[in-house]
Amino acid sequence: MMFLIPYNEFTVKTDRTALDVLSDINNRTSKFGATFLGFEPVREFRGVVTENSFKIEKRLDYHNSFNPQIEGHIKESEGITTLSVVLRLKELVEAFLFCWIAVLTIVCIGLYLANSFQFELIGFLLFAPLIAVLGFSREASKVKARLIELVESS
Repeated sequence: MMFLIPYNEFTVKTDRTALDVLSDINNRTSKFGATFLGFEPVREFRGVVTENSFKIEKRLDYHNSFNPQIEGHIKESEGITTLSVVLRLKELVEAFLFCWIAVLTIVCIGLYLANSFQFELIGFLLFAPLIAVLGFSREASKVKARLIELVESS
């Protein structure tokens, strides 16, 4: 399924406390809609951080629909803190990709059954998922490296 709807899961373990890790993430995260007359503090991420999880996204200076949503859960046991992270596309982008694939698959099947199938449609069917995977992978690798650096720094 990674080919059609990209996502990335990873785990980071550290000897830092869960509170310390979440505090670092929270200090680098501005809240969604936390603006006052258009002013919002410039921070690395934006989203929501709770006592044992977070749902954030990296703040970009440019628009990229494939900027991953970062969902993380943190657990601490026996002096080891484990951060489980899932990077996924935004729901609207996932819905668009699903519709794109569904409609073109139905069209391809219909044209095949009508004996007028055209191989060019395969390119259209694969185009959107390919662009999504490439765009997502580029941003996800940057976000993953930054989160690992943030969690492991003391």
